[in-house]
Amino acid sequence: WKYKHYFELKKIHRKNITVICLLCKPMVREYSTAKNSTSNLKHLYNIHKTTELVTRLNTQQSLKRPRCDDEEDDDDDVPPAANKKKLLNFVIETIQPPDIVKQPSFKQLVEGPNTKVMTRKTLTSHIDATYRTMRTTIMVRLADIKSVCTTADIWTAHNKSFFGMTCHWIDPTLFQRVSAALACTQIHGKHTFNVIVSLIDEIHTSFSLGDKVVRTVTDNGLNFAKAFKEYGFQEEEDEETAKVDHKFGLISDMIDHQPFQLLKHQRCTTHRLNLITAYDIHKHLSCTSSTSAVYHSSIAKCSALRNKASRSYKAYEVIEDNATKLIVPCVTRWNSFYNAVEMVMSIEHLSIVCDEMGVAKFKMHEITFLKEYCKVLKPLAMALDILQGEKSYYGYLLPMLLKRMDHLQHSKVDLKVATSLPNAIITSIRKRFALLLNNTEEAMLAAVTLPMFK
Repeated sequence: WKYKHYFELKKIHRKNITVICLLCKPMVREYSTAKNSTSNLKHLYNIHKTTELVTRLNTQQSLKRPRCDDEEDDDDDVPPAANKKKLLNFVIETIQPPDIVKQPSFKQLVEGPNTKVMTRKTLTSHIDATYRTMRTTIMVRLADIKSVCTTADIWTAHNKSFFGMTCHWIDPTLFQRVSAALACTQIHGKHTFNVIVSLIDEIHTSFSLGDKVVRTVTDNGLNFAKAFKEYGFQEEEDEETAKVDHKFGLISDMIDHQPFQLLKHQRCTTHRLNLITAYDIHKHLSCTSSTSAVYHSSIAKCSALRNKASRSYKAYEVIEDNATKLIVPCVTRWNSFYNAVEMVMSIEHLSIVCDEMGVAKFKMHEITFLKEYCKVLKPLAMALDILQGEKSYYGYLLPMLLKRMDHLQHSKVDLKVATSLPNAIITSIRKRFALLLNNTEEAMLAAVTLPMFK
């Protein structure tokens, strides 16, 4: 404290100290205060207001406790509440299990003379309190917002199913998009459409969203399609919706005979593009006589190369000397199949590598096909990376689709093996985005209002 040289330390009792004002001498006046408090400043201003106070930041006198020269500075002045807040933030942000506070090594790291590690029960109660505070803050912010968009998703981890929902809106002052997580809850039983409808309605109601929700974005799963077909504004019907199983009864007949009403459904754009690249293209290349054989043989050799590198350390060293680690395709990692093929094609001296690893070499027409595959798919892969980014907007969609379709039209000229691939992709885009391409008014308005297109 910059005025502590006007006081003399008399005694320390736990978190409190007793000091004597040096300006009051020869009278002796004792004052008691907390270690980290500056309440004695009022005494200086009220009693010694005629004295010109001089600040002194570097002084040998200190109100801190005495300590040895070899003792480290351990932030004694930091209040316990601040230390608890830091510990709580660490556990939440790094997703640590509550039992971490029981670990001896963690206690050694955190504990100090004035700092004790909270118990697991205390930590859990603080996490619950933080959640309630965060929820209240979100509700206060949403109270004055007129229009929001929500997203819903279901995933499985560690043999458990979870339902998550987020909310997005435009800040009326900063004109920037704001996002918040509304829920992450475990689902018990099957992921049927009636379960999804009740969860969405429950979350929307609990945050008083009501008719504020302009759209709810989901993937193209049959359960989500069924939910919005029965209880929302169904704007389109394609093969996925037509295949929905109608064996379930209406949810209004199951839950207290109270019908639900969902608002407009927006199918996830990136999921649709991923379906084009992962399923539609695979179906076309497999069923077309001119590409079926070369497609299956070349992809099989790519898989053999990856399998060999994962099972043999010597084979892995050969790959490591010529390229980075080969990517294993995964259905939940969009663009992974394209990235895996592109990684194989980036290997220098591919034939020599195949010989050293003991796998079948690629033939010239197979290499030509894979290079053309990467060339045609690259614009779609780039579009997926952009659209699934954190700073993607609905206004990107229409210009990006039209640009990709135009690029595919021009790419047919240089192809020798995969000549039918561009037309197949264009057909799939027009089919899966038929509603958007036939009614472009909303998408055009979203595009022209983006500053980057002005």
